[in-house]
Amino acid sequence: MELKRKCITDIDVKNKRVVIRADLDIPILGGKVLDNEQIVNALHTIRYALDHQCRSVLLISHVGDADGAKDERFSLRPIADELNKLLAPENRKVHFLGDFHFLDIDRKCICPPKGSILLLENIQFYIEEIGYSKDTNVKAPRDMIMKFRRMLKRYGDVYVNDAFRFCYLTHSSMMGYFFEARVAGLEMQKELKYFHRTLINPRRPFVAIIGGDKFSTKLKILNNLLNVVDEIIVAGGLPFTFLKESRNMKIGDSLYSQLNSNYVRKLMRRAENNEVSLHLPNDFITGNCYDNCTPLKLCLVDDGIPEGNMGLDIAPKSMYHFTHIISGAKTILWHGPVGFIEQEAFGDGTVCIMQAIITATENGATSLVVGEETISFCRKWGTLNKFSHVSSGRAGVYLLLGKSLPAVRALSAKSRTY
Repeated sequence: MELKRKCITDIDVKNKRVVIRADLDIPILGGKVLDNEQIVNALHTIRYALDHQCRSVLLISHVGDADGAKDERFSLRPIADELNKLLAPENRKVHFLGDFHFLDIDRKCICPPKGSILLLENIQFYIEEIGYSKDTNVKAPRDMIMKFRRMLKRYGDVYVNDAFRFCYLTHSSMMGYFFEARVAGLEMQKELKYFHRTLINPRRPFVAIIGGDKFSTKLKILNNLLNVVDEIIVAGGLPFTFLKESRNMKIGDSLYSQLNSNYVRKLMRRAENNEVSLHLPNDFITGNCYDNCTPLKLCLVDDGIPEGNMGLDIAPKSMYHFTHIISGAKTILWHGPVGFIEQEAFGDGTVCIMQAIITATENGATSLVVGEETISFCRKWGTLNKFSHVSSGRAGVYLLLGKSLPAVRALSAKSRTY
């Protein structure tokens, strides 16, 4: 896996024009930024380049899904305003640029004043960036794409990618074409470091908690993790297929995937062959997610779940068992809730798992939380800063699946381990 990559801290940026592919894709409503967390994170790399006497910083990013056409709803102008608010105490100013095909903007990018910060308009306004428009079914000609990439190269001496969430894309600005020096930004470096520590060089024992209900994706993740983990906790909507296939458990109306039943049996055999302990819940809180009037009931695996009821959360025996496993871990990966968290009544199990991981982290374990649903749950509880690292977006899931990230692979490699 291509996670050992040079960072901006590995090169000399003095007097160089630094092009940063930033992650500024944040919610904007009525021209106002609703959440500036990504902007605050982007400032770490921007400040580093300026503090190390680069000539200029040119920011490239996108908001929303412009799909190769100009759309004022997705303009980066509000981003520039927010950046200026954050940088005002430092007497630094961001200059927002419009359509960079205009000659005057071209000149500003090629010969910027010392210490300047420039922000291009939404890079996805240009079909040459994305290559193909889904809305219009139009493909950009190769000569236009190559001209576009060379234009971006003219604007900088060093390319920095700090947009990990989108590293599964091969968009022009994500790949740093024609730049000799292509390195990771500080936020990207943090992502690569924790995925390397988790998936490539984990401290043992390594425990993964996989929940949720997206069978096809989660089963592929489980299959990939069997190559590296010591123990796996399977929860959420996934275990009922495992329990029905392995113990012929009565699961009532709980989630079951007939389509994946053979794959589940193969996974269990493979876990045994790889000497990976695969832990399933011992008991469940049952009810009906479609009918709040259905009384909640505790059901043991041996007794099964009656018809008309669904397993919607783990119960006390499972909580105790899983907490004990997590407490002994040195590396922890968490992806997916262990209950139907859309209803508060079925969130206790996920809270229990969250608190167990936090306690293990406080005791020295490395914890990595991946996935929007899990992160949103932890954000609601105000615990995101209690883990070693949290990773949102599709790129992290790609790594859990064992897939390669082309925009990471495009960065300059290094031999030093994390």
